[in-house]
Amino acid sequence: MSVEAVPGTAPVLSACKLADDRRSAVLRFFNPSDVLTDAALVLPRGPISAYSADLLERRGERLAASGGRMPIGIAPRKIATFELVLPERERTDD
Repeated sequence: MSVEAVPGTAPVLSACKLADDRRSAVLRFFNPSDVLTDAALVLPRGPISAYSADLLERRGERLAASGGRMPIGIAPRKIATFELVLPERERTDD
């Protein structure tokens, strides 16, 4: 995963964890600047779906994620949480 951002508007990743009750990754970002972030998460394999979430990991609106890229906008000096539903991993039996 990487973040593309316009210089001076990059959000800071403050948490990255698995969701407590489902197969998802929870990402929390902070915008330390005085302007709205103009950024996108770039995910090589892409999530199945993506949602905004609150601090208790309750899903909000479904977000647009296409081609492994998800635009994110975070208000100045605010925290934003996103949930990425992960694709199933291929099992390898050695």
